[in-house]
Amino acid sequence: KVKEDYGTFLTNQILAISDEIELLEERKAILNSNADISKILELGSISGCDIEFINDDITEVITTVQEQIDNVNQDDWIRKNTLITLKRVLQEHLHSREMIQYINWVIKQKKLISKQLANTRKQSNIEKKLLVNQISDVTQAINDIKEQMAECAKSVRSFWVNPILKLDVKIANIESTINKLYDEVSEIDLEISDSREEKEQVSGRIEDIKQSGSSDSSWDSLWSRKKLLTRNISDLYNKKQEKYSEINNLREDRKEYRIQRQNWFDRRNLLLSLGEKNKIDLK
Repeated sequence: KVKEDYGTFLTNQILAISDEIELLEERKAILNSNADISKILELGSISGCDIEFINDDITEVITTVQEQIDNVNQDDWIRKNTLITLKRVLQEHLHSREMIQYINWVIKQKKLISKQLANTRKQSNIEKKLLVNQISDVTQAINDIKEQMAECAKSVRSFWVNPILKLDVKIANIESTINKLYDEVSEIDLEISDSREEKEQVSGRIEDIKQSGSSDSSWDSLWSRKKLLTRNISDLYNKKQEKYSEINNLREDRKEYRIQRQNWFDRRNLLLSLGEKNKIDLK
């Protein structure tokens, strides 16, 4: 009876570890999605950054983007700002890869523990006549393993992974929105340029009529068109200012999220330091 209870206990522990590994794999899949730079590169291409990347290695991509930033024409501030934003997003995705490495390590440790438990269960099924003290020793070993599991689970689930992941998603969404707003500002600038050019043409025609002193039936329509263009240009400038205000607000939000994320990284580093001092490998 004791042996059967012990075998059931081991089976439940293995199933619990399997559930935790599945949860970690799901989280890793989310992080892998965030660490995939293909969408970011596609976004960079859509935003006007015509860059040819040799491969999708994130460190090489960041290097390529930095070279583009260094070589961009100083007058082309829109492209430069877009490149800087693209580099920043890529660097943040690099952090996601670091977290993936940590989760891979935790999964490996849990699999090793699960294998140890499976071997113990197999041995338990074979050896039907274990002494009471042997069972006590193995129980103590299981308790030690449970403590390790609890520490790993606390580190991965309850402390920094979820908060950092959520902040990464928020920051990425803000970056995407900022890029779209810059695209809208560029479109507004084109509309302003077209309207101003047309206004100059209309003003020129009005001036020609004045100089000639003749009566022209288009005089009233030209003045009406000029006033309309003046209002349109003013409205476009106001719309442009609204976009920049929205961008500035998003930047403030992004700054706050980055501060929060850094705080979580500091807490993580503190735990890693404490683990190192106590000879516990948490990396």
